[in-house]
Amino acid sequence: MWLAAVNIIANNQALSPRRGRRPTAEHVLRVLLPALDPAADWQLVGPMQRSRQAHVFRARAPGRDGDVAVKVYHVLLHPQQTRWQHEALEATFAAMRDPRFTAPRPLGWLKDEHTLFMEWIDGRPLSSALWSWKLVPDRRRLALLADAGAWLRRYHEAIGVTVKPFDPDLVLRWIDRPFAADPGLARFMMADRVFAEALARLRAAASGLAGEPLPHTAIHGDFTPYNLLDSGDRLVGIDILALHDQPVFSDISRFLIYVDVRKYVMTLGFQMNPLGIRAADAAAFLGGYGMSLADAASPVIAVVHLAEVVRRWARVGEKLRSGRRVSLWRHEAWRMRRMTAHIVARRDPLLS
Repeated sequence: MWLAAVNIIANNQALSPRRGRRPTAEHVLRVLLPALDPAADWQLVGPMQRSRQAHVFRARAPGRDGDVAVKVYHVLLHPQQTRWQHEALEATFAAMRDPRFTAPRPLGWLKDEHTLFMEWIDGRPLSSALWSWKLVPDRRRLALLADAGAWLRRYHEAIGVTVKPFDPDLVLRWIDRPFAADPGLARFMMADRVFAEALARLRAAASGLAGEPLPHTAIHGDFTPYNLLDSGDRLVGIDILALHDQPVFSDISRFLIYVDVRKYVMTLGFQMNPLGIRAADAAAFLGGYGMSLADAASPVIAVVHLAEVVRRWARVGEKLRSGRRVSLWRHEAWRMRRMTAHIVARRDPLLS
């Protein structure tokens, strides 16, 4: 059962990420694809694509209905991750009946090769439309954000949402874990007074809201504009993790944060809503999801959101300390700092 992943991860039984070698095209053609269909005359189409955790190949064979995406993981969060993700994709694809909002059709998986097979989606990531160097008309941009919100609502409903008591440790552990593993990161982040104040406010507010009813689900886990593909008639969500049972707003916050800090035009202070996001963008996304800003600004959801903001800022801090692409991460850290400062400095604080 793929939901077993939720309990294993939650009980801290996950292992360190496994890093594998880059797969060759010959290995994909001679070993992986024949395991999916030994009778097919396979060929690879286009160059290999690399994501944060996997290498992805596009394969084609005469007589088959559509191309196949061959996803070979080079980083695994857990030895069972490939199976879990295949089962999560099966469950999601079967449950998301809406022809417009869906997931890729799963085709199989290989345990020892850490490989997933699924339908290839010819689509443009939402990120390329939202963050194009060309000016995107705001009406088009807001329509895309509303569609993204609608996709996430369909996903949450398909996976199943349960109202549970809010557990502060559930959201704080994703900040505490990297700090415990790397005390230098904790010192680096806590040297910033805005981060230190936000974390202190977050801990106090979260503790005071323990037990509040809050919708939970096996969240997507990597719901960003990079992982929604627009193929014209379909909006397809990819890289579905579904490993952690958390508040549904964790997925919402992650998406909104990415939308705001990665776009070319900076959000000005007067444009921000109480969550530190451009008000028009957030309204469009939340509207598509079926949630109002008043719902999103409730104290317990505000805590979940700030936890995601602080977690993301700390993650950017890790990148800064690694020394790679420092200018890019410094700019994102600056935007994260502005977002955090706006949330904690409001005259009508959400975290009182």
